[in-house]
Amino acid sequence: MGDFVAPDLPVEILILIAQFLYWADEGQKDSLLSRQKNMYNFCLLGRAWYSASIEFLYRSPQLARGNKFGNFLSTVSPQSRAKKSKVDLGSLVKELHLQELVHHSSPSQTARLLKAASSSLISFTAPRVSFAINSLAALSRCQNLLRLDLSLVIGSSISFPKLKKAISGIKRLECLILPTSMKLVHTNDTVDQWPQSLIDLIVGGHVDYETMLDFCWPENLEKLTFDHCVNLDLYVLAVTLRNKRLSQGLRELTIGSDNHDIWKDEVENEQFDIAGALESMEMLYHLKIPADLATTLLDGPGLQVSPIQILEIDPAQPGFELESDDGEWLQILLLRGLQNQFSNVWCLKVSPDVGLMLNDYRKIDDEIWLHLPDDDDPRLAEFESTHPFGLTILN
Repeated sequence: MGDFVAPDLPVEILILIAQFLYWADEGQKDSLLSRQKNMYNFCLLGRAWYSASIEFLYRSPQLARGNKFGNFLSTVSPQSRAKKSKVDLGSLVKELHLQELVHHSSPSQTARLLKAASSSLISFTAPRVSFAINSLAALSRCQNLLRLDLSLVIGSSISFPKLKKAISGIKRLECLILPTSMKLVHTNDTVDQWPQSLIDLIVGGHVDYETMLDFCWPENLEKLTFDHCVNLDLYVLAVTLRNKRLSQGLRELTIGSDNHDIWKDEVENEQFDIAGALESMEMLYHLKIPADLATTLLDGPGLQVSPIQILEIDPAQPGFELESDDGEWLQILLLRGLQNQFSNVWCLKVSPDVGLMLNDYRKIDDEIWLHLPDDDDPRLAEFESTHPFGLTILN
């Protein structure tokens, strides 16, 4: 049998084939790694095949194994004496997710890679060790960045003011995940402003009530998550939610299941503070909270009817898990809440462990369906395109 010769196909057809191969297994385990292998083999079939698939090969490089990081860096950002490619390969990189890198890189190498991909990069996940203050200048050049995940970065190596200054010029940034060990402090907001497009912020690390009283949140913030906070107790949370910018503009609020100090120094009236803070949030329509906090809200003083339409209940925080004999009590609390302060809820999503505790799904589901407007209301079709009506038990 002779050597295989790739068919001579129009480049438009080759691009369609490359697109199909790249996106066919989206969402499957190790799909990005298998895509990279497929695109590499695709490129070897001939010049036309290479031209059609090269942008997919470099779109989201997988660099965590062996010496792949070093080889890739040398390819997209060769040293001054090395032979350079005729194609600016760094400009083909759209996503850099380096969370699996440990000792493969250094901060200067990460900065070098960011600089090479700065013109095209839209999503970046920083490595734990090899992203530091000397990486910020290169990061600030990534003007097309939409999503920035710094959750693994050691917060003490980069101060919040320096980080905010670095990202202030990234005009298209929409989602920012802060380091889980970073301390939020006040900054000079007349000089270092948040990107105007920033709508989604995930906060971990250290927050305190004195800072949160008048903290300058992003002007157009719509989604806010608190998770892995080291000292977020109920009082700090209540103070934070009463911030004017949050109370008037926030649409989605998530309190994660890994805020270990949420019940620290608990006092009886703190549930009143949380209830009142939520009551002041005029635009909030999506609330996601752990089961232990949900029971506190539902068992507390009655809120005025909240605008919340989507309520999600996650597993309780470690150490505060609900007991199996709490099921009947939880059922009563949910029904009472849905008939009162949460009577605008169209969608209730609960985690599997919470779902197992409920003894009558139908009663809860029927109560939610009573909240829906008439069938000809145009809001129904728009809502149903993204969320189910009624009670949903999450996988």
